[in-house]
Amino acid sequence: MRTIFQWLRWVCLLLLGLAWTTTPSFAAVGALNQANGGVTIRYDATETQNRGYDAEPLRAWDNNPPEMVDASAFFGSPAQFLAAKTLPNVTEKGLARIESHLGNLGALDDGANQAMLSRLRSGQTTTPDINFYMHELKESARMRAGLDYDAAHKATLQWQGIPYGPASPAQIYHPDVIRQFSTEFNPAAWPQ
Repeated sequence: MRTIFQWLRWVCLLLLGLAWTTTPSFAAVGALNQANGGVTIRYDATETQNRGYDAEPLRAWDNNPPEMVDASAFFGSPAQFLAAKTLPNVTEKGLARIESHLGNLGALDDGANQAMLSRLRSGQTTTPDINFYMHELKESARMRAGLDYDAAHKATLQWQGIPYGPASPAQIYHPDVIRQFSTEFNPAAWPQ
């Protein structure tokens, strides 16, 4: 024999639509409603019919997966990938700052540096051109902040993702410039 409170509980739960948050099974709720001639809650306890809206969500790429490509296939290294991915605007102000920086180092008259500046002024934006531009700008900023050349150079290479070593100029100078001024570079940096 059910007490009035149990009946009120069932009525409240059914009216508020909160039957699914209570401890009695859904099958029992449905059986109770059918026995009382009330509105039957159409819930399938085995979940063969009521799976909801997102029973098995489909991702857009399930039927057409994206082709995964290694970035180094296009750019050769992470540094080249980053340089090509985020191309900065080469400005006259930036070039003047680089010239000032190289002049302070006594390296402005080096043939390779002059050739790279000339390439940038002519609008060249290959990966080595952009790497050179960004390297010299960042290196000059670090030196103005108080680092010596060696520390600024190594920190800038690390920032660019270029390992420090005899071959590192190969990622900062264009291969044509390295070929033209090969005596200014370690043979490890020479293009193959």
